[in-house]
Amino acid sequence: MNDRDLRQFVTDALEFDPAIDAAWITVAVERGVVTLEGHVPGHGQRHVAGETAARVRGVRSVIHLVEVRLPADRQVGDDELARRAGQVLAWSTFGDDCTVHITADHGRLTLDGQVTWHYQRANAESALRWLSGITGLTNNIMLAPDPSPDDIRQRIHDAIGRHATVASRRIRLEVRDGGSVRIEGQVGSWEERQAVHDAAWSAVGARDVENRLQID
Repeated sequence: MNDRDLRQFVTDALEFDPAIDAAWITVAVERGVVTLEGHVPGHGQRHVAGETAARVRGVRSVIHLVEVRLPADRQVGDDELARRAGQVLAWSTFGDDCTVHITADHGRLTLDGQVTWHYQRANAESALRWLSGITGLTNNIMLAPDPSPDDIRQRIHDAIGRHATVASRRIRLEVRDGGSVRIEGQVGSWEERQAVHDAAWSAVGARDVENRLQID
């Protein structure tokens, strides 16, 4: 695909997405690398614009230079913005062993602290992405210290064993320091393959899952 056609596809995708006010976004393409410039009225729209462009077939990478320019009626003081963000996270379920601290600086939120699961880190960011008054969001939340590879492997084995249709004896697990998991072997269906994949990701300490299971 040539750059001119790709530029049109990205432009069309941005204009088609109802979550984005793309009137002030410009698109440039060089050798499959897309550059987005301009401005949008909220951080959530900026995030969606980058995701939308990246999903277009033929895009190799995205340079995201779009700014957030809040309308006057959406500008919020930093103290109030941090308070609102704290309320949003307080309404979410993170567990007693998780701590998240919020600071605001000229509309940019920074999240610090520690959570147990990767999904909690991701959910904290997504819960705040569309909060009115945000100009940017930095997620510095860390995951709790890793359990040992043997502990992670045993937790995954136990989770797989609880699945009624999965034959765990045909599955091999390798867990490295740092929580990197590789799964090999055979399963009987795509559903079983996905069940094993989900079981691996559900184990505390699993940071990366490489699924090499084959369907027999």
